[in-house]
Amino acid sequence: MIGFGCKTKFDAGPLRRKAKRAEIRTITHAAGSVRKTAIRSIKFRSKKTKHSPKGTPPYTHGRRKMRRAILYAADRSRGYAVVGPSRRLFGTAGRAHELGGHYKGQHFTPRPTMWPALKTTAPRMPAMWGGQIT
Repeated sequence: MIGFGCKTKFDAGPLRRKAKRAEIRTITHAAGSVRKTAIRSIKFRSKKTKHSPKGTPPYTHGRRKMRRAILYAADRSRGYAVVGPSRRLFGTAGRAHELGGHYKGQHFTPRPTMWPALKTTAPRMPAMWGGQIT
């Protein structure tokens, strides 16, 4: 009779650290992609063209302030990212454009920018995770 025995030890710590770094890197990359798609959807129009058609991203006039106001940030400790117009840079007009509502005495119909940008980018997100843990 022949006997054989084997013991293995697996240290999951290094793998967890690599997975956490890959998660942050990928979430940050995905947020940047959503931001870029949203910025590209906002078209420049002259003062003669008043509003974008209902349901389409808003137009920007002049210095393209709305484009510059779209920012993103990733929270490394919690593993999530936030993308959208900065209230500090653009005020509450971003919310009025995105969801509709009142801003400075005017009524805005919804002209979403962020949701369509997320829907456009979402199919590419799984590929962003591929090969991240090496």
